[in-house]
Amino acid sequence: MKALFNIFFLLSFTALFFSCDGKKVSEESCDIESMKCYRGYPQSCKFIEKCSEVDHKFTKKLCSKAFNEFFKGGNQKVLLKKYSNKILHCFNDREFENFKIDKSLRPKE
Repeated sequence: MKALFNIFFLLSFTALFFSCDGKKVSEESCDIESMKCYRGYPQSCKFIEKCSEVDHKFTKKLCSKAFNEFFKGGNQKVLLKKYSNKILHCFNDREFENFKIDKSLRPKE
């Protein structure tokens, strides 16, 4: 019986340990994960639930606004100056191609 309890405890602890993503909730992590959530990453959407107490600028709403400006033919240099290169986390490879955004500016994930 004790062995069964030990195995159950070990499995529970292992599942708990590996289910934690280890990301610290900060302005930077909330910005990046919000932009990844906008792009459709479900784990990022779960993470940003923890960001309600953090004041972060780069939200899904801002991604949508930047997307619409690029879609309407906005100038890359003007938009990057307005939002900073950080906004590029909102866009996937297809959008880089469609909006003719310089691929060398693509952020590392």
